Amino acid sequence: DSDGNFWIGTQGGGLNKLNRETGTFTRYMTDLEDSTTISSDYVFSILEDETEHLWIGTWGGGLNRFDKKAGTFEHFTREDGLASNSVYGALIDEQRNLWISTNNGISRFSPRNVTFKNYTVDDGLQGNEFNGNAFFKSSSGEMFFGGINGVTAFYPHEIKDNPYVPPVVITSFTKINKEVKFDNPISEIDEIVLSHKDYIISFEFAALDYSAPNKNQYAYMMKKLDTDWIYTSSDKRFAYYTTLAPGNYVFMVKGSNNDGIWNNDGTSVRIRITPPFHQTWWFRTFAMVVIILLVRSWYRWRMRNTRISAELNAAHVAQMAIMPSSDPDIDGLDISGICIPANEVGGDFYDYISMNVLKNRFGIVIGDVSGKAMKAAIVAVMSSGMVFSSAEDEYTTAEIATKLNRSLYLKTDEIIYTALCLGFIDISTKEFSFTLAGFSPPLLKSGDTLRRLDGIGLRFPLGMLEEVTYSQRIVQLKKDDVLILYTDGVTEARDQAREFYGNEGLESLINRLDSKILSAKDIKDRIVDDVQRFSKGTRQDDDITVVVVKVK
Repeated sequence: DSDGNFWIGTQGGGLNKLNRETGTFTRYMTDLEDSTTISSDYVFSILEDETEHLWIGTWGGGLNRFDKKAGTFEHFTREDGLASNSVYGALIDEQRNLWISTNNGISRFSPRNVTFKNYTVDDGLQGNEFNGNAFFKSSSGEMFFGGINGVTAFYPHEIKDNPYVPPVVITSFTKINKEVKFDNPISEIDEIVLSHKDYIISFEFAALDYSAPNKNQYAYMMKKLDTDWIYTSSDKRFAYYTTLAPGNYVFMVKGSNNDGIWNNDGTSVRIRITPPFHQTWWFRTFAMVVIILLVRSWYRWRMRNTRISAELNAAHVAQMAIMPSSDPDIDGLDISGICIPANEVGGDFYDYISMNVLKNRFGIVIGDVSGKAMKAAIVAVMSSGMVFSSAEDEYTTAEIATKLNRSLYLKTDEIIYTALCLGFIDISTKEFSFTLAGFSPPLLKSGDTLRRLDGIGLRFPLGMLEEVTYSQRIVQLKKDDVLILYTDGVTEARDQAREFYGNEGLESLINRLDSKILSAKDIKDRIVDDVQRFSKGTRQDDDITVVVVKVK
């Protein structure tokens, strides 16, 4: 070096200084507890600059700047922008920039600005992998770096950044994983109108600069949804969005060339997602008319009888109007259900739904609205109607429950909640998929074994919290299996001693029944009879609802 000392880099012994006058060595090695020590004990190159600092290229520890006077090291790694932490060689040019060969290309480092610019095979290098002891600067300033595919030679002052600001275009648009073909090129489309059923959409985009397209960078944002730009690279020129709420959005994308020159104006396209029918103005008008008619009917009852009896009768009419009038006839299934309203109408409801266009999914919804009388009945009507509004869509039970929760949260009082069990049965496979929202777990009797089908994930009643994402559980049913769905009016029935019928009473009864011989209706009737026998002579304070499914 400029002081006449020899500096020796070793493979495992760190950096060593030989004092030629005394013949002694000073060794500098890594200390993980001291950040001012050298970053690696494997040293591949040493370079002194005009400030008499040493630049140390290490294997695995990146680049080090050594202050000989202070005896401390400053580290520069991939986290700072270096192409790789494995450095083979370093040369310095007339502008005091360091040119560093690595096993992932060449890095140009500006000590003044502490910035890196990386070059790869896409920029004309012999390859991204270079070799140790293969770097040289000629008297004319030309630099040479040897690698596994030959030698890269260049004059540093001739290496210029690309000033071109590339146009940015959207090249394709897909919905539900199928590319959409427009009458005009998508780059000329100002607005895309989608249905709420288009729950998966994606965009592909490109910056039109081909100097080194693999180095182009991108950033995108869905205005009204994303709070900041999302950055991505050339190998991920895609943006995916799922289950966007109905409304108006703007998708924006910007890009850069290979040298980081950005087109910040980029390009954009408006997105309009139309709402489902139950969120349209005409449905809300219809719902308002229905509510007005219910209130009017309730008012007429009130005028004719007492206020309490009128409300109870109107609530009873509204509640029973949404119940099935008969048991369904489904191939491979024997199904029977009943709802026995309480003295004050407790808000129970159940129904059967063919859950898609192909009619190969059979749906069962059974719920219990908190509260009594008209409020409970109206919420029961709303809940059942909203489930029906999703009947033709291929939503899972969890997706329907999640959507229904938000709607009920916005439309009901803070003290009104809906416990719900929503289940689908695949007609061909007999798979039972279901979601519980604050509802009693169904019972499954298979052979002589009886078990509770607990739900998974969050199980808050609908309408309690604004944002809840529900989960779905799937159970395989087989021949002669019996599935029992019931509201808490069954287990919370009391006898004259104020004792509960309870889960024990229900499970004991089902264990005693010969489910292979009895039909679904027989089992349902036995449950209702046993509950009424237990609570004989007491007031029925809550609705009793039972649905039994038997696999033929």
